[in-house]
Amino acid sequence: SVEVLQPIYTFGKIGGAQDAARAGLEAGEAGVVRKKEEIVLQIKRLYHSLVLARGLREVVLEGQENVQKARRRVNELLEEDSDDVGQSDLFKIDVFEYEVKKNLNRADKSIELGKAAMMQLLKIDRQTDFDIIIPQEEPEVQGLEALQSYVNRARSSRSDIKQLRAGLQVRRSLLRVSRSDFYPQIALAGRMEWGAAPHRPHFSNPFLNDQFNFFRLGAVLTLRQSFNFGLTNAKHQARKAEYEDLLSKEEQAVSAVALEVERAYRDVEEANDNVQNSDRAMRSAKAWMTSEAIGFDITGDSAGLLNAFTAYSRMQNEYYQAIYNMNISRAVLDHTTGAGLPN
Repeated sequence: SVEVLQPIYTFGKIGGAQDAARAGLEAGEAGVVRKKEEIVLQIKRLYHSLVLARGLREVVLEGQENVQKARRRVNELLEEDSDDVGQSDLFKIDVFEYEVKKNLNRADKSIELGKAAMMQLLKIDRQTDFDIIIPQEEPEVQGLEALQSYVNRARSSRSDIKQLRAGLQVRRSLLRVSRSDFYPQIALAGRMEWGAAPHRPHFSNPFLNDQFNFFRLGAVLTLRQSFNFGLTNAKHQARKAEYEDLLSKEEQAVSAVALEVERAYRDVEEANDNVQNSDRAMRSAKAWMTSEAIGFDITGDSAGLLNAFTAYSRMQNEYYQAIYNMNISRAVLDHTTGAGLPN
């Protein structure tokens, strides 16, 4: 016995349900992509934090080397009974060296914590010998396109916007399904029965009911209509309210995207300027330190040299921090515009 029920026309019920299922799948896939983008952004933050910590450590080591050179030179002048230096110069160097050692310990701690956070995020065993690759080339300040191009890209490419629009399509399709309940559902119903029993006589007389050997086939056109229009209308209005609520949220989200992208865009502009300005200032501080070092070799005056050391180290820190801000702001801009996942 085989029974078949084939819908012929449902006034959008089946099509709406299929569209809702497809849109729901798209929404789920967009949610997965968004989660991946967030993880990528976290990894970029940790990576550039490690690069910054290692850069600052190199600054501290360079400062430590300069302090040791200054100490050796002061000791040499003291042994020569020079009137240009005294025990106070060594005291100044001791104070400066303490700051250097403190900063070195801080840099080492930052590196270890950054590596631990990276290993935890990437599910790497803590016993694994793990390190990052430090770029050797000088960082380049990349130009920016027009702001509106980033805004347009975000509105069309961001996975959270895609997820929201897919959810909106789900609500729109379910609204079609609820609207179809106002109309009859037309279908074709059919049934086929076949029976065979060996060693049973077969009756060819159509007026005799043979329960053992038979073949029956029939079909009928059906029409089903619910007359509970009050309940149907209530369900339809609820679906409509859900759709309009999500439509409003979608409009608000799209409007907020422009402001979010502009904020990230301006951060990149500021970071690019800071990298260029800090680079010039760092070169000037290095020239100042070189000039003071030459004078120190002649006169032994440590005050000017230590001030130059301090200024140069500070500008190196500012430069590396500016590079970090530039890289992070660029990563945030990519994330904000939906370009955060690597190809």
